[in-house]
Amino acid sequence: MQSKITRKNGRQHNLRAGTFSIRFPAVRASHRHIHKTPHPSCNISLRNNVITRMERSIPGHEKTQWRKTTPWPFILLGLYMLGTAPLARAQALRISEFSTGAASHWEDEDGKTSGWIELINAGPRKLNLKRYGLSDTTHVGGKWHFPRHILLPGERILVHLSGKDRKGNVQRLHANFGLNASESPQLYYRDELLHAISPQRCQGCESYAALDSTYHDFLPFAKGSPGQPNTEGLLAHSVIAFDNPSGMYDRAIPVLPSFESDTLQLRYSLDGTDPTADSPLVHGPIQIDSTAYSTSASDTVRTSAKGHPFYLPNSTKRISVLGVALFDPAGNPKSETAFQTYISKNQSNKLPIFSLIGDWEDLFSSESGILNPGDLRDSLPAGNCDQRGRDWERRVYTHFFAGGDEVQSLPMGLRTHGGSSRKSQQKGLRLYMRKSYGQPRMQIKMFNRAQQVERLALKPASRSYSSLGIEDHLSCFMAHLLNLETPHHLFSEVYINGVYQGVYTLHPRIDENWLKTEYNAQDPVLLEGWDGRGADVVDSSFVNLIDFATENDLSDPTSYRHMANQMDIDNFIDYQIFEQFIMNRDWPQGNVKCWRDNVPDSKWRWIFFDGDAGIRFSNLNGLKNALGESQCPFCRTGGNASILLKKFWENDQFQNKFKKRARHITSNIFTTENTAKWVKVTWSQLQSSFQDQIDRFGHTSLDEGQKNLNIISHFLKSQQERYMGFLNETSDRVPIAPEQNQSDRQ
Repeated sequence: MQSKITRKNGRQHNLRAGTFSIRFPAVRASHRHIHKTPHPSCNISLRNNVITRMERSIPGHEKTQWRKTTPWPFILLGLYMLGTAPLARAQALRISEFSTGAASHWEDEDGKTSGWIELINAGPRKLNLKRYGLSDTTHVGGKWHFPRHILLPGERILVHLSGKDRKGNVQRLHANFGLNASESPQLYYRDELLHAISPQRCQGCESYAALDSTYHDFLPFAKGSPGQPNTEGLLAHSVIAFDNPSGMYDRAIPVLPSFESDTLQLRYSLDGTDPTADSPLVHGPIQIDSTAYSTSASDTVRTSAKGHPFYLPNSTKRISVLGVALFDPAGNPKSETAFQTYISKNQSNKLPIFSLIGDWEDLFSSESGILNPGDLRDSLPAGNCDQRGRDWERRVYTHFFAGGDEVQSLPMGLRTHGGSSRKSQQKGLRLYMRKSYGQPRMQIKMFNRAQQVERLALKPASRSYSSLGIEDHLSCFMAHLLNLETPHHLFSEVYINGVYQGVYTLHPRIDENWLKTEYNAQDPVLLEGWDGRGADVVDSSFVNLIDFATENDLSDPTSYRHMANQMDIDNFIDYQIFEQFIMNRDWPQGNVKCWRDNVPDSKWRWIFFDGDAGIRFSNLNGLKNALGESQCPFCRTGGNASILLKKFWENDQFQNKFKKRARHITSNIFTTENTAKWVKVTWSQLQSSFQDQIDRFGHTSLDEGQKNLNIISHFLKSQQERYMGFLNETSDRVPIAPEQNQSDRQ
């Protein structure tokens, strides 16, 4: 007797009495994720149109047999079960979360970080992992296979993608491959691909995790949660969309945040803080106008240290900061906050703007806020603000408005910066770009030159001697015209949580990274002061240089050549001339940095920075100050600070070279016409913001500002003649030689 099966192609196949085998095709689904079963097959014994025996076979699983007499109509049901059961079994083991090596912060048993992957048994039955494997590419069979281990329903297992290939302890599994930012993990059963995730990138995320039990859609999370459900920490700025993003607008605008979800809700805040369960829900567009300016009370928090003035303003300039986060219906937060900054064009004073948005506890609380002195102690007179290091770095989200429609949005680390400015109401700040925040550097234009920076120092205008904030910016601009390393500068207004924080001078932080980026250094050694102090150790070669100068007569040609082989004499001369010319009262004992590259034939060079205490003291002799002969009680001189110049001054060749260079600089570069123009241009950038600065901190007045501006202008107008007079007075052995060609410096 025969039976017939009709396939989709219309062809009929006879089923005769006896035993035959059917092999089912693998199953694929989804355009983004691949779910594939092993090829199942069955052997069927047929007699008199009745199944007398049916055996199911799936690669890697025990055979299942039916020996009951089954009517022929149930054949279709049996075939369906044989085809779908392997699919359910294969999809039971799922990738639930993973992290690449570049983003991961989770350490293994060796104290090292690497990528990792978390898998979960999402099915109702136990699974033996022995025949499963992992890979980072479409590699048949996987690059790495699990050891024999039974994974219970709902149980998770973690594998470090470290390349160490460890299987002895299932609590400390390590695959034999790593995972970089452009790769994604893939799960195999034998040679069949079960689950793969499309490569994804985002700023500031540590892991990608499935948001729900389908394990289809993987979204970025700020922090990984291996071994735990993915319930919170969704990186909102990567998944919440804004129809009108951060920017400057000339009118009120509606802003509609959106996120595709049937279960989660959007809530928002307008004070720079994270929304809570009590925050309003987003039901439609949010109107951004003058009524939506930040309501943060940060300007009422006393941020100055004991003994330093604190000014409580009558009113403070504000901008709009919109924060949006995801919540479940019970009011539990499910994401970090996505922030946007909106500025009315009539609020802008033509300066670039930095909007910094951070957690209130991190910034302003007395216990852990880095801008609140908190618990004052003798060892830390500025309390929290005096704390240093990574433990006192706070994550903030920033929007940088460089001008026009250009806005850079990225997370950064924020610390306090400087010495006395840590104690003041308007604090010195420092911004860090890091891979862990999502972007290791940002591009910024300073002195009309675009450059990549990794760390930014923000110096408050109120901390300059004039309270104008132009001295450091102006002096660094002038130093760039000489043979000196010096950071580029940029004026900017700063807002914290939407509240005006004043005018700042921005410049790259002077460190090894800056030297590599800006001056192509390979392995720079950076020192502070004159005693060879580096970041970690004292540099013996610099100490030997100072000792040699101290113990030898540098008027001797051999000794002079030895010194010239160790340090860049031309750079040293320009450095000394410039510091003396601007009469920097915080120098030479303070604010000193020098460097050399740790490569053959590299020489020590000096860096100019921090000119706040210069360009105003016309009654002081800069050369005597550098030689340690000044009678100024406030000047920082003496000790090793004067050794090199005093010893070189004994050499007629050096002294003649020095004076010729000084005459060239004062006669051709720092002329009265040039310096007057530079002062005018610099002040024009700040003038429109000066009243806002006064209103915020009450530290000066418009009349006082104009008086200080006149002092700076008068100093530069007369300093050329005055400084050359100082040079003639200091030495009666070597007169100032006539100026010669630039090639004479070689």
